[in-house]
Amino acid sequence: MAKLAINGGTPLFGNNEYQVMPWPPVSEKTADKLREIYLSRAWSFNSPVEQEFEKEFAAFHDAEFGILMSNGTVTLECALEALGVGPGDEVIVPDLTWIATAMSVRYVGATCVFADIDKDTCCLSPEAFEKAITPRTKAVIPVHIYAGMADLEKIIEIADKHGIAVIEDCAHMHGGKWNGKGCGSHGAIGSFSFQQSKAMSAGEAGICITNDQKLAERLYRAKHIGYSRYDKQGQAGTPPPQDLICHNYRGLALQAQILRDQLVDFPALNRKHNEFHDLLAKELAAIPGVRLQSQGRLATRQGYYS
Repeated sequence: MAKLAINGGTPLFGNNEYQVMPWPPVSEKTADKLREIYLSRAWSFNSPVEQEFEKEFAAFHDAEFGILMSNGTVTLECALEALGVGPGDEVIVPDLTWIATAMSVRYVGATCVFADIDKDTCCLSPEAFEKAITPRTKAVIPVHIYAGMADLEKIIEIADKHGIAVIEDCAHMHGGKWNGKGCGSHGAIGSFSFQQSKAMSAGEAGICITNDQKLAERLYRAKHIGYSRYDKQGQAGTPPPQDLICHNYRGLALQAQILRDQLVDFPALNRKHNEFHDLLAKELAAIPGVRLQSQGRLATRQGYYS
């Protein structure tokens, strides 16, 4: 057995071959574009670069509409509000997730109901989800976590049977595909995070994607203090729906430009992540007593947390 570096062996980290990739990635090209946006003073209010990124990111995940927001927690909150979830309703979430999934339910005044995870994927168990349903259940938030995907086929089948809306929490699953279709586009709404450590990052930001035009409009109004995407800044806008609580959760053109440039390079980066995963999984699988997380029954393209 090789001698550990702490005991005088050769250190691996410190050699260029084993340097960890600095994160998030940066480029002079993006820096130049950010300077242009900075000097333009057009930093917010549905800027052209924001609109382009929303379309491109949504299309990359097989959805028609994208709505950029300030972070990946408020995306979940706005998704719930767009679906009309509020006091008296219950929302089922997995008991293994980041706190934002559950807190978004409390933010809208609904009750969070925890359901167990599948032992292989570490994602929401369809069987546990169905057992947790009550007459008050309005929505479910399956979370694609680490390198595993929730069983969307089974979860959506159960949800449709009971009239329950599905919000996919894809904070860990940029670029993932389930049964050949992009994660985030299977349920009513998909929510993504662009926080500092995510596979795509603008420091902070988030996006909701959907194929439902009415939901897209409600999501936009929810994040833009009630204004429609088609209202003009500085002019009286069309009134928002009376059942929708609206906020100032706008994203910025600066964030959109960073993310738009990252999206160009993301497919190649994600392929590299998949290669690293496969190599690591192969080596770990050979160790007695080690059981690997399943990527999901119908996972056809994987995304990774970072």
